[in-house]
Amino acid sequence: AWIHKDDAGFFSKAGGDGPRATPTVSNGFVYTVGATGIVNCLEASTGKRVWKHEMLESPGDNLTHGVCGSPLVLGDVVYVCPVATDDASFAALDSRTGQVIYTAGGGRAAYSSPTLVEIAGVPQILT
Repeated sequence: AWIHKDDAGFFSKAGGDGPRATPTVSNGFVYTVGATGIVNCLEASTGKRVWKHEMLESPGDNLTHGVCGSPLVLGDVVYVCPVATDDASFAALDSRTGQVIYTAGGGRAAYSSPTLVEIAGVPQILT
């Protein structure tokens, strides 16, 4: 067993301490999103950090309730919902490096986790 803790704390009177999101386990790795916007890829067997990506440019960019969306892993891509900008409410990260592949969406993200669905036979990610 292991424990991972980032050097960032979060507290909200409405929701208490973070984190807010459920980790995702895929292919021997654990992907986490903290309330402060830190995305981690950790080795499932050891808890050792493989990479870290900070979704927020500064702590002041966060929402009152913090970052709440759990990561969705599909193949070699980790999908997350940044909350800070009006022009990127969805992001795709390389699961091996944490580098941003692309961003999309408009309006600030909220509590939603990216979810894979099939509509009219077409796989789609909803947030």
